[in-house]
Amino acid sequence: MKLTTLIWLAIALVIMGFVGQLVAADAGYVLLQYGQWRIETSIWLLLIALVLFYVVVRFAVWLFTRGVWLKQFGDWRSRRSQLQAENHLQNAVLHYLDEKYAAAEKLFGKATQKQGAWLAWLMSARSAWAQDNLNTALHFLDQGKTESPKLKLLFDLQRIEFLREQGKLEQALAVVKNLAEQYPKNGYVTKQWLAISIALKDGTGVVESLPRLLNNHLPGRRSESQRMVKMLTDQVPEWLHNCLDERQQKSLMQLWYQLDKTTRAKPELACALARILAAQGANKQAIAIIRHALKQSVNDELLVLYSEVIDNAEQQLQDLEVLVKTEPNQAAALFSAGRLCLHLQLWGRAKDYLTRSLSHKDTQSVRIALLALANATKDIALQQQQQEALLAPKLKALGFNS
Repeated sequence: MKLTTLIWLAIALVIMGFVGQLVAADAGYVLLQYGQWRIETSIWLLLIALVLFYVVVRFAVWLFTRGVWLKQFGDWRSRRSQLQAENHLQNAVLHYLDEKYAAAEKLFGKATQKQGAWLAWLMSARSAWAQDNLNTALHFLDQGKTESPKLKLLFDLQRIEFLREQGKLEQALAVVKNLAEQYPKNGYVTKQWLAISIALKDGTGVVESLPRLLNNHLPGRRSESQRMVKMLTDQVPEWLHNCLDERQQKSLMQLWYQLDKTTRAKPELACALARILAAQGANKQAIAIIRHALKQSVNDELLVLYSEVIDNAEQQLQDLEVLVKTEPNQAAALFSAGRLCLHLQLWGRAKDYLTRSLSHKDTQSVRIALLALANATKDIALQQQQQEALLAPKLKALGFNS
């Protein structure tokens, strides 16, 4: 006990002894009056009441401080539990990266005992999947979704990935269609829907998912747009026509007009949709898309496609000739105009346009078109010239330099 405390106790005892002597000589009474109320008591009883009041106040303060301490203790336990979960997760991830999947799954399992350990459930599922245990992986995903319902989308997307890799595309499609109803503007969900529909050659899924994807996901994201367009052009046109009924074809033809202006300004997307429509025999709609896109920007691929898809060849040639006059050095426009002249059997104009295109850019496509012209007009000199030009790179590759 500190010295100052002892001194104060001594002083208190002296004062109490002095007061006690005074009270012993004359106990006295105390009168307390408030309004019509009057309380008269002895000084000893008043002192006892004050002591009891002091004890009650101190006890109340002690209870309050004990409650705060208990809360602090609870917070400490919670932090300790969270720290243990984080340590389990860290060690589990290290094992997972080292391909020690069994040990990783065990540590992830310990981490899942902590509240809110959604990452542990997810990684437990991935560990089980890495060991080719699909059912266990799906069970872990269900557990995580139950404990963390706000992260349902995350667990369902992981389920889709597992099912796709396992080749269970029908089950994956069922899950993704359910998600698409709940998250209609989520681009990743819609992209999964489209990809699975293409893999299953489900024309209905393509028609339903493609407009939503293009409207909600592609604008302003060029790299994503290019990936999606590549998927469309590489995989869709070959089989889509045979999978769609008349109503679905009409729905797909109207897709272009449902898109916002930003998306419609993408030339690569216009080419993809035009090729899809052309594959179904809807050349008129395909040409309308190309013509609209060319008004936004002159693009070589669009120009070439404008002469591949034939609807009204005379009108298409007139459009290209207007462009050639405004941009005489546009090799792709000259090539497309020449190819349309070939289609219309306008041999002289075809040769003029193709020769001018070749002077700006020497390509195999232009020379093949000139060879077709030579065969059609029986121009032996032009025929030999183009054959030699086409064979020259192959002969050079074989070691023949002359």
